[in-house]
Amino acid sequence: MAIWLNQTNEGYMSEHSRFISGMLSGAGAFFAKVVVNIVIIPVIIKLLGLDDFGLYVLFLNLSEILITLGAGFTTGLIHRLSHHHSLNDSASFNEQLGVAQSFYGLIAILIIGLSWVINPSVPQIFHLSAKHTEIASVAFLLVIVDAVINFWGFYPQGVLKAHSLYKNTNITETVQTLVSALLTLGLLMMGYGLIAILVSRLVVSVLTVISLYWQAISIMPEFSKARPKLSVHGIKDLFSISFYSLIQRISGIVAHRIDGFVIAAFLSMSEVGIYSLILRIFSYVSGFATKLMEGMFPIFTRMAAQDTREKSRFFFLRSSTFLNFLTGNCLIVIMGNYPEIIAFLTTGKVDYQQTVLPAVIIAGFTWSGSLQMPASNYLFASGWHRFQTITSMITAALNLGLSILLVQQIGVTGIALGTLIPHVIQHNLLTVFWACKSLEISVREYIFQVYLKNLPGFLAGGGLLLLMRYCFGSTHVPLVYQLLVNALVFILVVACWYFLVAIRDERQMCYSTIQKISAKFTGKKKQNYGALTEDYSITH
Repeated sequence: MAIWLNQTNEGYMSEHSRFISGMLSGAGAFFAKVVVNIVIIPVIIKLLGLDDFGLYVLFLNLSEILITLGAGFTTGLIHRLSHHHSLNDSASFNEQLGVAQSFYGLIAILIIGLSWVINPSVPQIFHLSAKHTEIASVAFLLVIVDAVINFWGFYPQGVLKAHSLYKNTNITETVQTLVSALLTLGLLMMGYGLIAILVSRLVVSVLTVISLYWQAISIMPEFSKARPKLSVHGIKDLFSISFYSLIQRISGIVAHRIDGFVIAAFLSMSEVGIYSLILRIFSYVSGFATKLMEGMFPIFTRMAAQDTREKSRFFFLRSSTFLNFLTGNCLIVIMGNYPEIIAFLTTGKVDYQQTVLPAVIIAGFTWSGSLQMPASNYLFASGWHRFQTITSMITAALNLGLSILLVQQIGVTGIALGTLIPHVIQHNLLTVFWACKSLEISVREYIFQVYLKNLPGFLAGGGLLLLMRYCFGSTHVPLVYQLLVNALVFILVVACWYFLVAIRDERQMCYSTIQKISAKFTGKKKQNYGALTEDYSITH
């Protein structure tokens, strides 16, 4: 996608190259995580069983909840640092670093204090069996310490991301994922259990945070000289700017993390594992979209600071179109291969037919959540914090209430429905609609650009996968045929995007990227086909 941030070509190319490298490294980090989970999940289920896998997922969710909350606070820090960086205000930038240190310190103390109070009640809260009660308290404390350490890692990440160095954070995350996975596999093969796995995650987290601090100091030496600054006004400002993002992430936590605890309260631990597994499969899609487009927020922030409305409008439409293409086709591929995916990940212990309905519902809110990312980032960067905060709080409350009500009536399908209904309303009828209204984009134009242009690709890919399922009926499709059909689907949807969806500059960028890759292998110099235009019209 083409992005224009500065009037000078030098500034544009610098920012452009960082955004593209961030996208590519984000995709790499995502694929590394997917591969790791594809390898680890079947091993854990085979060696520990569904019940122990459910407990593992429960504590993993707790860790991810705390880390997600930390990321919510970091959004406010990135917003402030990006703003000061775009205005070349080094004094305010350095002052913000000191305030952030104090802010993160206070939050870490609060988390540790609350966890110490809650720890004795963990077995009762999660309705754990006698077998699981023995290790629950130790596991809980390890998860809390690990989360706090990762929480501190968001501080140097804020500095790196404010400089659009998403490549650095993505590569670091990839290394962390791979090392943790290797240690987990090794410990499982040697007969160790949950506690040993959590200890290894803790050690890797410490090394990761040290690496992030070193990288932040490398690009900004004064970062090492920043000292905590207890400024009530500064902390209040950082909290207020982070509050919306925090609430939105809490809404996401309710949709993707709290469900496991609700199921544990009303159903069995094995059903926690099964539902979490389905949710994790589809979370790869939203995680991929997030990683590719995580550079949107600082870009919208700079556009808002420089008052470049036409650029914001263009970037919003193109990023929304791209995300719909990416998310829709990924979900179609997952559902087309769903029986084989479930059979592989559960080593044949779960019948896919029992999980199809929850999977379809989860696919629906995964698509909705990914598609609203540009609108959400634009509104936050443009100052619509209160609107987003209120709608996210209402959505989270409705989600939790509906899930608790419906899980007692129709089981895990009720959990999925309780998530789908409020989120689709918030994402599409509120967030996207309000962003379009603010940017003066008509509903007709949005539907045409984002939905109708992507429709041929959806029909082509989905049609091929439906034909594959029809030909083989209820039996599993042989791997060779699966690979062949999915390769054809990939070729078809990419061709549809290139010829029907992409604009001139995006096609030119693709061609230029292919040339660069080709030049590395052939040793030939890449020809210069000219700079990208500063044409903000969406034309072919």
